[in-house]
Amino acid sequence: MNLRTLNMKALRQPADFPLDCLPRVLRQRVEDVSRATAVPVPSVALIGLVAAAGAIGNRLRIKVKRSWIECAAHFGMVVQESGTGKSTALKAMMQPLHDAERACIEANRQAKAAHEQSMRLFTMERKRKRPGEPEPEPPPSPVGKRVMLHEATPEAVLKRLSENPAGLTWVSDELLRALGFGRYTKGDAGSADALILELYEGAALAVDRAGQDPVFIPEASLSIVGGCQPGKLHQAFTEDRMESGLAPRFLMVLVDAPPSGFGTDDDPATDEAWAHALRSIMALPVGGIISVSEQSRALLRRAADGPWKSMQASRTGLIRAVAGKARGKAARLALVHHALRRASGESVDAEVDAISMDAAIRLVDWFMDEWARLGEVVTTDEPAEAKRTPEALEAWLACRGGSWSLRDVQQQSAAYRRHRVDLWRDAQALEAAGRARIDRAAPGAKGGRPSATIALVTPSPYPHIPETSPKPEPQARAPSPTPLAVPII
Repeated sequence: MNLRTLNMKALRQPADFPLDCLPRVLRQRVEDVSRATAVPVPSVALIGLVAAAGAIGNRLRIKVKRSWIECAAHFGMVVQESGTGKSTALKAMMQPLHDAERACIEANRQAKAAHEQSMRLFTMERKRKRPGEPEPEPPPSPVGKRVMLHEATPEAVLKRLSENPAGLTWVSDELLRALGFGRYTKGDAGSADALILELYEGAALAVDRAGQDPVFIPEASLSIVGGCQPGKLHQAFTEDRMESGLAPRFLMVLVDAPPSGFGTDDDPATDEAWAHALRSIMALPVGGIISVSEQSRALLRRAADGPWKSMQASRTGLIRAVAGKARGKAARLALVHHALRRASGESVDAEVDAISMDAAIRLVDWFMDEWARLGEVVTTDEPAEAKRTPEALEAWLACRGGSWSLRDVQQQSAAYRRHRVDLWRDAQALEAAGRARIDRAAPGAKGGRPSATIALVTPSPYPHIPETSPKPEPQARAPSPTPLAVPII
């Protein structure tokens, strides 16, 4: 079975979700929303954790060591069938952020109206200016304050992040809309995935593009959360995203949930407590650094050097990659746990204490087990390195006519898409063995670097099948038979 044919019924039963690992304000809201929407607790809890991470943004970062500082950003995916209530739960847990976004939109509207009035006055002042008088200064353009994103191009994401140093949260009912925003990059989805990876790390980001002003973001922060149907999981977690490490960075919940029922009314008290906690966090200034206690650091070191390190050494492929991200996820979840406890009055500690770190480690273990459940039923392909061999390249060319430019091979072959050096290595190996010929075209009159062409020495037994089938040659029309002479009566 692969992701394309994933059957949720084939997954083993999940471990019990460690509800006691959530801060009290989040735990009570999760239980309440789960009862009201008939959505399983793990799905609601994941949405709540990412909502809190988005509220924190760049307001707080956790300092594990002098050279190790993590942001709060998290990527979360709820894998559930359509009609099981995940959109309702998403709306309920994200409501405080929606309210903040609505307030930002209204403030932006008023700022825009004020700016238009200022521009009219500026225009009138310029017209009244006499020769020799200094040129009046135009009013500064307003900055669009935002809290959330729903759909955007890569350029718009960078612009919004540069205008909002506190960070943003990308919320989408169908997470493919967020992960698929590479469609705006003229088919180069890899560049969009690379941008998402950069944003996850929360580091400084400088982007220069021709014809556009440079964009510099001192500390990027973007959290992403949404749902995905099991039948579309293979589109969200493509082979390239598995290999690049984008997929293993996600916290994922796999739920074989029944259709959502009527549920119950939620409790206004838990709703207000949850909203108050997130509002308190969003009121913090940007740039705070939270240290960890020695006991917390010891707990994280024990988990990182113990079971997580053993998992990296003993597992292969996807599970190994997920285990490699465990310590960073634990530090970020500990920060979220600490911030919620502080905002709700559950704790007054200035440092991330052992309670928050222990809860974060147990949550990471549970989310890693979700990936393990997936890995138990999904057959993993052979390692990517095994697909990049001279023999594999020869077979690829043989099935496609035997002659291609190396640039087209790199663009069309998933194995070589980001591995130009390996492509040249295997092509030269085929040439040295006398099984292929590389034609290195000389630069033309205008210079440039034409792409080399590789052709198999032995003609391919398979004809090249073009992307669009050629139209059949028109056949000569047979002469019409001589009409019979019909006497006119």
